[in-house]
Amino acid sequence: MIKIAICEDEKETQILIEDYLNNILKNINVEYEIQKYISGEELLECNLKDIDILLLDIQMGQINGMDTARKIREVDNKMEIIFITSLIDYVQEGYEVRAYRYLLKPIELEELKQHVLTCINEIENKNNHIIIKNKSNTYKIYSDEIKYVEVQKKEYVNTHNQ
Repeated sequence: MIKIAICEDEKETQILIEDYLNNILKNINVEYEIQKYISGEELLECNLKDIDILLLDIQMGQINGMDTARKIREVDNKMEIIFITSLIDYVQEGYEVRAYRYLLKPIELEELKQHVLTCINEIENKNNHIIIKNKSNTYKIYSDEIKYVEVQKKEYVNTHNQ
C-alpha cells in the first residue's frame, strides 16, 4: 500500500490535489491511502514512518514547508517529498532535504501524474520493506530495521472428541 500525505493550508488546493491523486491512482493497480494535513505542526504530530510520498506546500502558517521537511529528515530519510508552491525561491533549499520534485502552483494534472507515477514506480522497485497486518493495523517494516527474525512453532491441538 502506498500512503500519500498532502500538507497544504489552502483548503481549495488541498481538495484539488486530492481529486487529482484519486484520478491518477484509480487507473493503476496499486492500493493507496491519502492523508491530509493543514499545517506542518499537524503533520509532524502523526506517524511519519507510514508516509511514502508527501506533497508539501512551502508557504504555510507558523512553520513553513521547508522547516517541516528539515524536521522530517531528522527522523525519516525514506519518505519522498514533493514540494508544491507558488515561489521558485526555495528550489536550492529543496536539495538540503533531498526533495524528490518541486512543482509550481497552479498544479497541472498531467505534471502531477508524471511525477507521482514515477515516484511510486521507484518506491515499488526498491521494495525494501515488508507489510504486516493484524486485525486493526497495517505496519510497514523496512529491511534495514530488522535485527533478527524468530519463528516460534505453535502446536496444533486437536479438540475433537475421538
